[in-house]
Amino acid sequence: MDKKKNINWFDQAIAICFYGLIYFTPISIALSETFAGLILLFFFIKRGILFRLGLKGAFPNQREAFGSKFKRFIVLLCGIIKPEKSCLAGPTGFFILACGLSIFKSDYLALSLSGFFFKVLEWTYLYFIFVESMNTRKKLHIFVMVFFISLLLVSVNGVVQYFVGRGFIHGHSLTAGRVASSFRHPNDFGAYLVMICPLLFCLSQNYDRRNSGKLAQRGTKARKRMLRSLFLSFLFLLSTLCIGLTYSRGAWISYFIALAFCGLINKRNFLPSLAIIALFFGIFSPPLSHLRQASFLSDDIKRHSILKDIKQYNFFNGIEKEKDLKAEQGKGDASPGRQDEESVWQLKSKLLKTVKSFGGSGRSNFWKEAIMIIRDSPFLGTGVNTYSKVAPRYKIVWGGYPHNCYLHMAAEIGLFGVGTFFWIIFKLIGCSIRNFRKIEDELFKTVLLGLLAGMIGFLIHSSVDTNFYSVQLGNLMWVVFGLIVAVQRVAMASGE
Repeated sequence: MDKKKNINWFDQAIAICFYGLIYFTPISIALSETFAGLILLFFFIKRGILFRLGLKGAFPNQREAFGSKFKRFIVLLCGIIKPEKSCLAGPTGFFILACGLSIFKSDYLALSLSGFFFKVLEWTYLYFIFVESMNTRKKLHIFVMVFFISLLLVSVNGVVQYFVGRGFIHGHSLTAGRVASSFRHPNDFGAYLVMICPLLFCLSQNYDRRNSGKLAQRGTKARKRMLRSLFLSFLFLLSTLCIGLTYSRGAWISYFIALAFCGLINKRNFLPSLAIIALFFGIFSPPLSHLRQASFLSDDIKRHSILKDIKQYNFFNGIEKEKDLKAEQGKGDASPGRQDEESVWQLKSKLLKTVKSFGGSGRSNFWKEAIMIIRDSPFLGTGVNTYSKVAPRYKIVWGGYPHNCYLHMAAEIGLFGVGTFFWIIFKLIGCSIRNFRKIEDELFKTVLLGLLAGMIGFLIHSSVDTNFYSVQLGNLMWVVFGLIVAVQRVAMASGE
């Protein structure tokens, strides 16, 4: 009985640590990592207790052959680290294998081992532990509410940062007119918001429909539902405002796609999502060109500014006119003319490269570097956690990471590794859509749709930023993977 109480205690401790993790994810890297470490610690202690219980009943026959006993012992021992079965267990196992194999190709063994044990295994085990431990409706409800409270705090901080110039969390200043709240960069804040805003959108729509026709009822439950609906709607509008104030074009596009997904899967969300996209674009697009010197889909304004400067100072024409004048006066020979011509074309080439490098705020050249690395190490990559060490050999522009998580991943763990990660994504989306049609509980369906839409938006945004390799956002992604799977498991179990 005491052992069972201990196991239940550790289950509760793990759940509380997940609440702490999701609350502090946008606020404190140190505290979020502390809670992640405690989750892993409590999980393996719980598995150790189960291992001891299993040992007591594993060898009833003392005359049994040593080989059979040893085999049973190994099975029990493997049970300590073996995760619970789920729809992503197979793809995630192959992903871990790919990351492990890439270590053998690494020129920086210590870095790769550190990345494998303290990044890859930590993130994937957070997913497995979440699915195993967050297995009741009550736990999921508390987790989502803590998520919303944390979102409210950082969103208010973002608005304060915009109007006052400095947030009250960490005292971060406004970044060139763009809101980052408690994050290091506005793009990171935008990625975080894209993950959760679609869930708020779906829930606010769901509660509005559930409460329509019930507002006349005067009861405690009706008032609670109305207040909950108002809170969700307010938080949705506040976090949407913050997405706009990040002026992160990648986050905007990802957010639009996530809302459109909500509208396509659930037709009742189609017109509201379309209206929000149109209103959002109408409000925030005009200031974008002034603030970032860029249009919504390109950096044309910045390019045109450079080309205007080129014409204004006659970088090309002034040299060419001087050369023509010398030729007319007979003061120049063929050799100086060729030198002048070469200098003109060198200047033209240099300026043209400068203009082109602004594509995607310089990302196109970052991607070229990553592709060159992939070509040299296509199958197993250069080793997990080694990009920052390998990339300087291929540098064609300033900057570190390629701002495309999939190219970054392919460079480090190869095409086999990135293929296993895409397998995780497609399996998650496929299972979620199939189960969405089977789930009868309207609230569970709404939560599943919102989470899946947010994850799709986040994954799209990751193609133009470094989300997977941020400590905060990396933890968040794998935990939300677990949340999506756990919602389906609890919903399907409650419907049986």
